[in-house]
Amino acid sequence: NNNTEKVGAVLTGARSVAVAVMAGCEGVFSQAQLVGSDGLSQALCLVNHLGSFGGLCLAVSVVVSTKEAKRRKIVSETLGLCRNLAKIERLILSLVPDFRASSLLALSPKRWCLTEHDYYSHCTIVQMDITGFTTLASTISAEELIHLIHAISTSIDYLADCITHVWKVETVGDCYIAVVGGPNHCEDHAHRAVVFACCIVE
Repeated sequence: NNNTEKVGAVLTGARSVAVAVMAGCEGVFSQAQLVGSDGLSQALCLVNHLGSFGGLCLAVSVVVSTKEAKRRKIVSETLGLCRNLAKIERLILSLVPDFRASSLLALSPKRWCLTEHDYYSHCTIVQMDITGFTTLASTISAEELIHLIHAISTSIDYLADCITHVWKVETVGDCYIAVVGGPNHCEDHAHRAVVFACCIVE
């Protein structure tokens, strides 16, 4: 009987401590938005009604499970946001020079149009079009045409890397536009542009 009373006293004390701890943590969990009030209410009801060590464990399990579910949701949403930001960064880096990309990434996309224009006095623009492209496009399949344009564009990109100080502005269909000098400053930009053009023709 004495042992039973001692065990009962221990369980009662443990239950009281658990209720006090969970009640005290309710504000913390609520502020962190990790555990909803429903989960805590269920846990407290389990402790109050079951009044046993098993009930106490089950109550704690409810709190932990609810907290873990909320934590996983936050982690999942954070990872999704990081993936989207990485896609945006790759897109910007593929469209503008590195120095301009870094300034755009520091701003909200709504403010991009408010940035000042860049002005370069030392640069040469090179534009390339495929002669007879319209006629060619009507004589081969769309898949063959795409492969042809891709092969030509990647070859020109390789030339640009070899010549250096060349920034590809864009490719539109068979049109390839690049700037020599400008953001990649060099004094001999005109000479490099001629060499670049001659290499493309070859």
